[in-house]
Amino acid sequence: MTDIREVKNEIKKNSNNRFEELKKFFFEIEHKLKDDEIERMKLELDLIECNINEIEHHKVLELLVKELKINNLQPLNTNVLEVLDRSYEVSEFGCRSSCISSANMVLEIEKLLEREDSNSYEFISVKGHMAPFMYANAYVKQNFSLLYLYALHYSDIISPVLKEKFISNSVNVDYNLGYGLGKVLSKMMINPQKKYIVLMGDSDLSFGATLEALMYIKTQNYNNITLIIDFNKFGFEARPDGFDSSILRSFFDKTIEIDESEIENNLDFSRMIFSFNRGAVFVNTKKENHKITLFSARDLEEKSTVHLTKKYAEAIVKLNHKYQKELRIFTPDLASRFFLQENNLSYVNTTVAEALTPILAIGQNDFSAIATDQKYSTNMIGSILELYKNTGKVLLTLAKSWDYWGGEANALNILNTLPETTVYEACTEKELKYLLERHYIYPSYKTILSVCDVELPKIDFEPRVKEANYLIENGSKDLVISFGIATALVHNIAKELDIDHVHFAKMRLNYDEALQDKLNEYDHVYIMEYNGKRHGFGEHFLSLFNLKNYTIKASKDTIPQMKAIEQIKYHEFDRTSLIEFFEKRNII
Repeated sequence: MTDIREVKNEIKKNSNNRFEELKKFFFEIEHKLKDDEIERMKLELDLIECNINEIEHHKVLELLVKELKINNLQPLNTNVLEVLDRSYEVSEFGCRSSCISSANMVLEIEKLLEREDSNSYEFISVKGHMAPFMYANAYVKQNFSLLYLYALHYSDIISPVLKEKFISNSVNVDYNLGYGLGKVLSKMMINPQKKYIVLMGDSDLSFGATLEALMYIKTQNYNNITLIIDFNKFGFEARPDGFDSSILRSFFDKTIEIDESEIENNLDFSRMIFSFNRGAVFVNTKKENHKITLFSARDLEEKSTVHLTKKYAEAIVKLNHKYQKELRIFTPDLASRFFLQENNLSYVNTTVAEALTPILAIGQNDFSAIATDQKYSTNMIGSILELYKNTGKVLLTLAKSWDYWGGEANALNILNTLPETTVYEACTEKELKYLLERHYIYPSYKTILSVCDVELPKIDFEPRVKEANYLIENGSKDLVISFGIATALVHNIAKELDIDHVHFAKMRLNYDEALQDKLNEYDHVYIMEYNGKRHGFGEHFLSLFNLKNYTIKASKDTIPQMKAIEQIKYHEFDRTSLIEFFEKRNII
């Protein structure tokens, strides 16, 4: 039987961990803060240390807000946009344009609802990138903490995309478009008497899950929802034609379209909010871009770096010329991510219809490629299965979005379970070109290629075999095995320490007797991967090979929005952390 004192001690330990995380964050940013901000954050830390014992950050935040109200501590600034911009200034980046395109709608809806019975109406945002504005808006209303507001983009202390546990009038949307309305529908099924006002972006309307939710709402005759659509005609990239709003008319009793400037005191808008019918309001807004704005930038400590998504397009141009055939590229609104326009490569923009993209590639006679995001590829699983049943000539290229936008730690692990599929992750320009060229020579391979879209340390080696692996022998009794871009992060350190080192671009290996014989020579093997550990490539490796002693080092399961240098530090793959990692194991 577990001793109750052990449970209490564990809770106290975890709550201390939360406090230490916040204190560490404060010390990291203190030099950027104004005097009144420093004073307020120290006070918030004192309140947490003295009064709050919780093991989850959202609970700490909830109780901290109560303490701030008890002590009648007013916000330092009550201008929500100034507060938002200050939070971006401190973190040095943010998706401001996407965040504020819906700001006026949020403020006007709140103004309309503040006089109403909160038990009758519920306002929910399913637009993920609204989170920083929603936090700032809660802060100026004395419902949020300055410490937590500024913690955006520094760690996994608080999510930069909407999470119910941090902001009540939202659903958990993570980095996935299209699923928010279905989650609201789930709430409607539980409480059909309440009216739901739902803010969403126009890109959500391109997703099958959204359309399925709309059909269900119509066929089941739910009359208690009004959609407020941020109609900015901008997906990941500009879409001048936008979304055809007439498509929604069959789902709703009434739809209207108004300009953002007309929202305030607009009778049609307020009637749609309070009417217990199915209604949709398209609000024409302006959005200049959908990208992270850098308020300042710091590069990797490495002097020589390589950006592989830039090299992707350059390599395709050369290979198209070399083999006198053009790779047909399908991309869901992510051409700029792969620098396709800059290199004058033709492509088919499937907008943000991610699940549709692989299906469009099925009927192509020429060999082709899909260029998308690693995280968003998990939305395509069913379509990818259908694609690979019908053809094997499509190269699925995934940008590894672990800089600024955040991502999914286990995306490659999931994709690697698809039948007859091989996943590769290049760590150098030469290796990327090698793997791309294989698709020109052997387009029947069912291949997934992960391409990192951050600056990586430049290392030099020649891929030697079809799996694009290599071995450095220094006579060490210890061995580092690294997968994909983990090699770029650990290579120079292993070289300095004279540790034998094997790299694999092929992420999921088959058993190899010669490799097993080689592994038998080592006392300790260190398996390194910059992916999630659960069901990862290191775990698969261990299921195939017997090792005397081993240690696995992988990324954390959460991939927050951070600058690349901070991301690498967060996962403890920076130079200092890696040297400490080896020192603890008596290699040095």
